[in-house]
Amino acid sequence: MRNSSNPAQELQDEGKLGFPSWYQLLKAFVASLDYSNSDKQYFISILDERLALIDELKSIINQNPNSFHPAIVYQLIGTSLCKNDTKLTLQELTDFYTKVNMSTNEFFTIMNMDAKDHIYVDPRIKEILGLEPEPFNVKALTGFDPENPLFHPEDLPHSMRMGALALMVISLPDQQLRSGSEYYSAKFRICTSASSNIHIRNANYVTIEKKGHILNEIYPNNNYVPTSIYYRVITHDSNYYNGIEAYFATSPERSRIQSNLLYLLNAYLLDIPPKQILMLEERRHADRYKAVSNRLNEGIQRHSKTKFEFEDQKVGDCFSKTIRPKIQNSIKTWEGTQPKSTYSDQDAVNQTRRLGLLPMPTNIRDLIYACINET
Repeated sequence: MRNSSNPAQELQDEGKLGFPSWYQLLKAFVASLDYSNSDKQYFISILDERLALIDELKSIINQNPNSFHPAIVYQLIGTSLCKNDTKLTLQELTDFYTKVNMSTNEFFTIMNMDAKDHIYVDPRIKEILGLEPEPFNVKALTGFDPENPLFHPEDLPHSMRMGALALMVISLPDQQLRSGSEYYSAKFRICTSASSNIHIRNANYVTIEKKGHILNEIYPNNNYVPTSIYYRVITHDSNYYNGIEAYFATSPERSRIQSNLLYLLNAYLLDIPPKQILMLEERRHADRYKAVSNRLNEGIQRHSKTKFEFEDQKVGDCFSKTIRPKIQNSIKTWEGTQPKSTYSDQDAVNQTRRLGLLPMPTNIRDLIYACINET
């Protein structure tokens, strides 16, 4: 159980303002849900168990920041929360999924969580992407097959991290996906240099959206395991890729809760202070530090009772001395790339988007402002 009474864990002091930690924000978010007090307490207890897994992962990463493979995220988080216990035959599974209406740019796979690989790949992948079904396997998609690198090197670590955290979200109380229409979605790029379609082959990468579905009506004891993944080709121009854009497609309210939990768990794992992500969020909307400080001050005045005001010079210093180095280091850890010799605020914004922390959900931004206090 996590020690929620530890002041160092609860609050990150910045000058005269106390900014909440991601753990405090997770608790505040759960407290805002329309649950009974006992349900909230139970939710927090399960959440603490999940965060202990993330703490273990963070410890491993901190010990080996330049040599860990993102697959460890799935090994430690994803596979520990799911298993395959379906007794359906492969034919029964494919019959079920082929009944789902798909557009002309969609195909699907069936995943065996124990074997960590597809047990079926829709033959339609050939006409959609010009790729054979057999090479479209998890080994290639996760960077373990140098002869068949299906992944985009920038996207792989973030896709794996968010996928594992999505499994964590739907393992929390009352967050299970209902079969059929509900799914987890994320976007990433795959390599098409082996495509038989010359247009797609020349594109080199295409952006696709994946949707993880379940079959809990057929095997209810396994109701949080995504056993089928639908892939939709969005564009053949990878220049239009704008980050992973992970979310849950459920009812409007449940989607808001699940997507915000996913964001907060991702932020907790990446461990970039909320103050810095908030400043990057406001920098995303403003060209000058004066405008950034004005947006920060307006948010503080609107949501909290503090009278502290940011100064544009200090905002600029924070970006150059703290925020940019922090984002560069995080990208180096997760993507294995060396920092650029010249690095701007816009580079930091773009890379924070790759990390899945921008854009910040509006109610998470408002929650951070509401939790700020004077120290």
